[in-house]
Amino acid sequence: MTTNKVEALDSALIRPGRADRIFEVGYLGHRQLVDLVERLTGEWADMPDPSNLDLTPVEVVEVLKHHIGAPLDAAEAVRELVEKRRADHLVSKALA
Repeated sequence: MTTNKVEALDSALIRPGRADRIFEVGYLGHRQLVDLVERLTGEWADMPDPSNLDLTPVEVVEVLKHHIGAPLDAAEAVRELVEKRRADHLVSKALA
């Protein structure tokens, strides 16, 4: 099971023996993004740094799954995601 709000789960769902491991997955840094793309595409990945863009592994996998069998297209789609997120982040900072 996955959730963004562990505190909202009924304690019976996460009691010992039911949920043996709990992992907190945060936002991606540059090395994590490169590793994720390389592992899922099998190709070397030159990725922009997603630091401070609140990019999650789930968002990257959502992009990659649309390019199964086309690793170069997949890597390019992730690069575009990061660049779009960066542009959106800069616009929102400028408007604030």
